[in-house]
Amino acid sequence: MGSYNIKNILKDFYYKPQIPLIKMKFKLLKKKKVLVIGSGPSCELKNYILKDYVVICCNGSASVLKENNQNITPYLTIIDNELIDHTIAYEKDVRNVIIKNKLLKNLNLGNLISVQSNHSKNRNPNILEANFKSFTYINKNFRRALLNNLLNTNFIENDNDSLVSTGIFSICLSFLFGASEVEFTGFSLWNNEQYYSFNTNFVRKITSSAAPPPSPTTATSKNESISLKELTRNHSLADSLCIALLKVKKFKVHTKDKDFLPLMTNWGTIE
Repeated sequence: MGSYNIKNILKDFYYKPQIPLIKMKFKLLKKKKVLVIGSGPSCELKNYILKDYVVICCNGSASVLKENNQNITPYLTIIDNELIDHTIAYEKDVRNVIIKNKLLKNLNLGNLISVQSNHSKNRNPNILEANFKSFTYINKNFRRALLNNLLNTNFIENDNDSLVSTGIFSICLSFLFGASEVEFTGFSLWNNEQYYSFNTNFVRKITSSAAPPPSPTTATSKNESISLKELTRNHSLADSLCIALLKVKKFKVHTKDKDFLPLMTNWGTIE
């Protein structure tokens, strides 16, 4: 066992006493059905009767509720800390889309949770110009301890290859807080299908929402040089692993998002 792993185990041990405290803070989720909403192309709210769920939004997806004329305040909005770090939020494309276009301005976010995934340390939730009931910050070490406590592992978030996305972390956090069942929509594993479904005038990050991503084999046959890194989203490996772990551990997690359907089934049966 490497020294890095030993350090992480010690950090998990340090943060373990804080887990019951945060679970108590958000105990409203206990035994509830939860819907986690992302902002990707597969976000289809028409498939859900929202009043039947406790709603959780990720990063900028609260604006999706507004665009769909859903007068519902999410119980939680979970964001990457970069979104409220002024040194990053205005410069990084995936963040400034939300900040510069004021997509969350005057929206009700419920209880806001900021989660650190990397070196981002500054935090000022007021740059969102949104309304929220409470603010909770989870640093990257506590985040890792929460995930590994739920999944009973010690290999999630050891490095960048095992770092899950904010959306998948939100699903795990829902179960940690006691949710009985979690549905999720608006998630993708492909870069060229990834765009924000916000109804704004800025350019969507997509080439063709209707066409599936080209395979590396097809691309090579056309003498095109396509990097696998360009085809797949960041976190795609860790996200797939995390959802698969939840399923084999019998957590009731479901989705209609096509990228994740192979992870929802075994022996040809989708629950």
